[in-house]
Amino acid sequence: MAEEDKERNSRVPGACFEEFKTSTVIRRELDGTGVKYLWPVAHTGVVATIGSGSPPFVALRVDMDALQIQGTVVLIFQLAEERGVRARNMIDEGALENVEAFFSIHTATTHLIGVVASRRGEFPAGCGGFEAKITGKGGHAAIP
Repeated sequence: MAEEDKERNSRVPGACFEEFKTSTVIRRELDGTGVKYLWPVAHTGVVATIGSGSPPFVALRVDMDALQIQGTVVLIFQLAEERGVRARNMIDEGALENVEAFFSIHTATTHLIGVVASRRGEFPAGCGGFEAKITGKGGHAAIP
């Protein structure tokens, strides 16, 4: 098998419940950074934790086959957000250099668990807005 074919096959995600190679890559990377994790979870899944280990807990979920990232993910940990000025300082120092899209979330104790809230216009302290009209049938994002 040509080297190019080997490289391409090493990046192909496994079928359902057969994500052994992907799970191995995830665990190797977590081991290399010292991040604690549980494995196996529901056969080939991995659940990692960072932080203090005490509440509140926040989860980020990703598909096992979504690891072949075409591009770069920038993780921004903003300081002093309550004052409303530190984001500007971080932007001025290049935190958003080359960033084309930005997703953020903030919790609110006034809403029940599982509720996502928004309103027309900037919210909660956004600098832009968007309109969305979603139609169609359900399906996997890779095969709409």
